[in-house]
Amino acid sequence: MSLRPAVRSDASAVALLWRAFMDEQAALDPASSSPASDADARWAVTFRDLVDDPSSALLVAEADGQVVGFVVAEPHAEAPVYASVPEVYVGELYVVPEARRHGVARALLDAVAAWAAGQGAERLRFAVLWDNAPSRRMVEAWGATPQAVTFVRAIT
Repeated sequence: MSLRPAVRSDASAVALLWRAFMDEQAALDPASSSPASDADARWAVTFRDLVDDPSSALLVAEADGQVVGFVVAEPHAEAPVYASVPEVYVGELYVVPEARRHGVARALLDAVAAWAAGQGAERLRFAVLWDNAPSRRMVEAWGATPQAVTFVRAIT
């Protein structure tokens, strides 16, 4: 397995993984994670912007010449009423099912943490759906700790 920054020619491969990520998220939380009708078109623009933006990271993991995972990270700032701690937000992290439990996600997180440290960040911020217990276990084993839990309740 190798890790590298994504390039424009990765657009189709990463789009397929991103769609799989969105579908898995929606299956876990259909009420709030279902993609919008124009999500794929928006992702195409986002992908291009991330590849072109040196202040963001879009890293891919490859195995046997195939993209098997990706991570997206961008600088994050708290609301100005809070003391500032330089941090990076990991918006998406996805590994294809057949490559899971082989250290791919951990390697992507390690790589994005190294990138973030080079950007002057002191910590990473990211969210994991509550119902995604395997991902929660993986990030906790990686050393992440929960900072907050977001609750939702349908109003009917």
